[in-house]
Amino acid sequence: MANERDELRVVNDQWGAPTSANAIADITATIVAQLNAVEDGAAWWKLHQGIYHLTTKGRTSWCGFTQEIMRQASVAGRLQKAAPTVTGIPATEYPTPAQRPVNSCLDTSLLATTFHVHIPEWDAALALVLGKTA
Repeated sequence: MANERDELRVVNDQWGAPTSANAIADITATIVAQLNAVEDGAAWWKLHQGIYHLTTKGRTSWCGFTQEIMRQASVAGRLQKAAPTVTGIPATEYPTPAQRPVNSCLDTSLLATTFHVHIPEWDAALALVLGKTA
């Protein structure tokens, strides 16, 4: 759409932490490596069982996410033309079949402290998805 439109109208009153499949896979692989390094996997699982949230750090709106995508794509020369203007709109102007929460941020501190994993910032994870290092 960035190459087809001069303006993108994107919801700016819903917050979350965009999380790439790469970030999920990297963190999961780190945890699995910890399991594989112990002698008694069943005991390790029992010690570490529970519910953990896995998202990137930080938070942004859909509008902020889109703005950062446009910024990083422009810097990397990945757009065919100048980046479109990104205009924030309230969710009420963008009806969807499913209701979305205003705040979908999750607390990842238990995951980070239990497994000593590095949780990247959402914009750094985005940079990896777009093919550059942040």
